[in-house]
Amino acid sequence: MRIAGLRCMAELRTLLGVPLVTLALLFAAPAMAGNETYAGIAAASADGRYAAVFYLSEGRVDAPAALLRSDRNMEHSYEEPALATAACGDFNTFLEYSRWTWDKRVPELSALKVFSDRFDDKSDGKRARIAWDPDTVMARLEILESERWWPVRALPGEVANVTGTIELSDRYLIRVRRDADIHHWDELYSIVRADVPAVGARWLRGRGEALTATGALRELREKGARPFTKRPRGARDAQAWDYRRAKALDPVIVKWESAGSFGPFTPQDLLDLVWLYAARAKPGDKLRALRVFLRLKGRDPQSAQALLAVLGNDPDTSEMMPILEQGRDPLKNVEHLFWPARTVDELRPLSDDDLSWLHRGFWAMGGFRFADPKFNEYFSCFDWYQPVSEKTWKKLMADSFFQKNPNKAVLVERFWKTLDAVVELEKERGLSSPEL
Repeated sequence: MRIAGLRCMAELRTLLGVPLVTLALLFAAPAMAGNETYAGIAAASADGRYAAVFYLSEGRVDAPAALLRSDRNMEHSYEEPALATAACGDFNTFLEYSRWTWDKRVPELSALKVFSDRFDDKSDGKRARIAWDPDTVMARLEILESERWWPVRALPGEVANVTGTIELSDRYLIRVRRDADIHHWDELYSIVRADVPAVGARWLRGRGEALTATGALRELREKGARPFTKRPRGARDAQAWDYRRAKALDPVIVKWESAGSFGPFTPQDLLDLVWLYAARAKPGDKLRALRVFLRLKGRDPQSAQALLAVLGNDPDTSEMMPILEQGRDPLKNVEHLFWPARTVDELRPLSDDDLSWLHRGFWAMGGFRFADPKFNEYFSCFDWYQPVSEKTWKKLMADSFFQKNPNKAVLVERFWKTLDAVVELEKERGLSSPEL
């Protein structure tokens, strides 16, 4: 049951004369499938340890507000014990924080700082913002100091947005909203001003934690212990095995990607991170490995080449070698053009090579196969690449209409408009279409 506490329901039952079971059903509404829920923070202590939390379901108050320790998971804070509770409105009215009626006055309440808006104070981008690494897809919280944006927190997990900023003499109090499908909740970060520029210390600390965790996994690998036991053959058993391995590897990968929010990966870092990507083998992991490797290659080609030699001699990372040895990520410059439909004028700034790769990209999104194995290897890095079966592909290649104009195949119907623009621009430049 999702509510700030059974004691609150008992008090309401006494006041209203309503059976406890009835109230339980009344306030359990967010647990029902399809209800949009929000656990929001209206005020917080300067040190970020305590927060005044309200609960909405479908935009209406659905439980008493609560004073909670903010180190709890706000997504599930209905179930957390409260230091105090407050009436903050009813199903039709949501009261301003100053009008909340607390059941008792505890010392922590007097220290709370109130956010200027319960939902979004429009401070995003002024002193605090969310940035993200397009290669590892890791979000981070940044603060503006001395005309520079400093990364202060890695934010793995669900999509995050800054919705509140309170500037104090010695620190920032930042409220961040998380969104996961129809469930939303706030998180709180108290950042000491003096610590904002200490990016190097955060980088070293993050790398140290990741190295320690990876070392423990490598020891398990040497012993052949879980999660490195042999993958079973049965489909159901194999699926369970994949799940258990990912559960063991995910937190360590997150440690590395979080450390990468504060500084560049060293060759030794990438040796461990690529090994973890190869072990997890989730869709998209090859692409992440390629992109972090290309960063090192652009910064230090000699170290990148030496790293390739080490990875190539490790049977655990051999499957990564074809894509890493290609050493290119041509869709990175054009994948933002897949949606929405584009015109010739929008595509004209592209180089000839980018235009050809955009063309291939649309075909790949339609499930096309390619005669050149390096193209299939590259597109297999993307979790959206679902090639048609070999049998279906042979039939398509034998079809005269498909051979004449694959750009009008039903498989790529979603992209016909942009493909028309691509073909028009290729003709304008005297280019041939890519080969299948």
